[in-house]
Amino acid sequence: MAVEARAGSGVPTNRGWFAIAWSKTGYMFPADAVVGVAGSSKPAAYAIEGYSGTTVGPTSRFSLGNTALASGTSGIVMRFTRNGTDGAVPVKHSGANQIIWAFGSSSRPTDHGMNRGGKAVDFSCLPAPSSSPPPPPPPKPSPPPSAPPCKPSACKRSSLPGYTASVDLTGKGFVLHWKRQGRQSLSVAVEAKASSGAHKGWFALGWSKTGSMFPADVAVGNLATSASPPAKSAAAVAAYGISGYAASAVKPSSKFVIGPIGFSSTAKGAIMRFSRNKTDGSVPVKYKGVNRIIWAFSPDGSKTVGYHKNNWGTKAVDFGCVPCSNAIK
Repeated sequence: MAVEARAGSGVPTNRGWFAIAWSKTGYMFPADAVVGVAGSSKPAAYAIEGYSGTTVGPTSRFSLGNTALASGTSGIVMRFTRNGTDGAVPVKHSGANQIIWAFGSSSRPTDHGMNRGGKAVDFSCLPAPSSSPPPPPPPKPSPPPSAPPCKPSACKRSSLPGYTASVDLTGKGFVLHWKRQGRQSLSVAVEAKASSGAHKGWFALGWSKTGSMFPADVAVGNLATSASPPAKSAAAVAAYGISGYAASAVKPSSKFVIGPIGFSSTAKGAIMRFSRNKTDGSVPVKYKGVNRIIWAFSPDGSKTVGYHKNNWGTKAVDFGCVPCSNAIK
């Protein structure tokens, strides 16, 4: 693998550091990173276990081979190979690898400020040939309408009336249900079953640009309210915008519009319902392709939005997914 930081990319070529890493979720940690420092002859393997500088350091849990680091006026290039099964986050030769990156001007990996990001990368991707390809073969006949292609593992048929598909975000009963409404809006239900542990306090679902906590638009359900039914069901749901990690960066949003909204709960769990326009907020909905969905819920049953501790995650969701059971109706 080669990582090229060209002149003009913002990465210092004669000082500082830059890094790429494999992340389990698209977040900063846990992750296996490869770090290049200007002035050194080769990159090094690092482990990332937290947000502070003390949790980022050299590691032997995965090894690098054929390492080289070279810089010039046109940029800096870091080269290496790594075993696909080593480390905390193995390489996927096919399918999405959650790759994160960062750079800074200091002599070792420290706070990167806003110089960071993430991207899902499929290493089985093949670029188009540079020369003119041969004529394509004749198109195959389209499959009959009764059996269009589908990916049964990507989503399931929704168990809630009024929705077409669903994905269990945690594998424990925190379920996202959806139905596309025409070309401009999406109806969503977030079901927090009792088995998920998320139904007692506030819980949230949102759209993120990179899979990180911010920038993101989120809907939060099961909020404390003094309203009486049926007004309570609407008052218990609100739209928020997230611009940072601090609690002060999580604020009610007027740009991310949700509605109609509703909330209901029983001994079996709780359900938050809302609709959103495709283009509202800071992160638009993609009808087809990867949506970076983030989720979180209260660790202690609180109905006031606060720190989620370890109750959070991210998942790539394609709202164009058609469950086989729906496709063959």
